[in-house]
Amino acid sequence: MKILELASKVTQCSHVSYWSYTPDTITCENLYDLETSSYSKGYVIEREKFPIYFESITSKKQICAPDVFKNWELSEFKDNYFIQYDTKSELDIPIFINGALAGTVSFETSRYNRNWDND
Repeated sequence: MKILELASKVTQCSHVSYWSYTPDTITCENLYDLETSSYSKGYVIEREKFPIYFESITSKKQICAPDVFKNWELSEFKDNYFIQYDTKSELDIPIFINGALAGTVSFETSRYNRNWDND
């Protein structure tokens, strides 16, 4: 998906990804890694393990976190994902089709915090 690669390069985000939504899971369909210029997919987020995130993303609003370690909506990812991938900032944008949540697009930075308000 060239659009994820282009979005990553233009915004200088470490990772840009598309996630599909079902009521019980959110699945990474494609993730572009700017540092390695590579794609990956298949990561799964389960509602049972991440109820705060699911509630937030289904409420029809974006999650804007200049500092992921200070964001309540992303708090369930602190001990595993954010440390493992050195994530500092994240912007998750829900995609709705005919009023129903279909997925999300996620922008992540590592190494530095990013104020998303100006992007």
